[in-house]
This record gives sequence, C-alpha cells and structure tokens, in this order.
Amino acid sequence: MKDDVVQDLGASEKGHPHVITIEVDGNLQKIEQGKYLVSALKAVFGIPPDYELDQVVGGKFIPLADGETIQVHPHEKFVSHVRHGGSS
Repeated sequence: MKDDVVQDLGASEKGHPHVITIEVDGNLQKIEQGKYLVSALKAVFGIPPDYELDQVVGGKFIPLADGETIQVHPHEKFVSHVRHGGSS
C-alpha cells in the first residue's frame, strides 16, 4: 500500500488485503486492516495535519499523537478536530 503503513497489512490467506470499515468524523470509510501511523491515517482521510485525531472507545475520546502507531480494527470510530490549548 503506502510507505506510511507500519507493517504487513492483514492479508487473507490468498494474499489479498483485508479491507475493513471504520467511522471517521461520522462517515463510513474503507481501509486495509493493519498498523498505521496516526499521521498516515490523517493523510489517507484528508484530515489537516494540524488537526488532532481521537479514537472513540466506550464513548470516551482518546487523543492520538501523530507519531503514534495504532492497529486499526473493523468498526472503530475516529473523530478529528482543531487542536486545543497551546500558546498564543
């Protein structure tokens, strides 16, 4: 797929990638299951680099760092938003 995918994607026994559905900002999106850098996921879904990406787990928003690697599973939910805080 892309250089920003961290390791082998969840390929089936026949060598085809395992495509899953996740929710990003309320929209269903298809992506190959596997490990991704958070910054790579943002790029894939057109989320501006200066936005934050949160994973929604049990109704709680978990912030993800751009350099963090996450395993993407079917039916997961993600929400992007303008970064909070910082100096002015």
